[in-house]
Amino acid sequence: MEEERTLAVFERKILRKIYGPVKENELWRIRRNDDLEAIIKGENIVRFVICQRIQWVGHIERMQDTVIPKKRCTESCMQHDEEEDQK
Repeated sequence: MEEERTLAVFERKILRKIYGPVKENELWRIRRNDDLEAIIKGENIVRFVICQRIQWVGHIERMQDTVIPKKRCTESCMQHDEEEDQK
């Protein structure tokens, strides 16, 4: 959850740089979160990253068992499971 929040903060920071300030009543101000939400229309980097991870897992699953990326993924998943069991 902390990762998602950090990524969302970073996304807003980058969007503020891309879209720049807004002029209101002869004064310039940085864009607020609601301004940025209106621009990107509900899309966010967190959702994009999650979708990419799901696509990547599907790609790995379709690989033959002898392919190195699938072997590495399987090994790291097994190590992760063993570490979780030890906790």
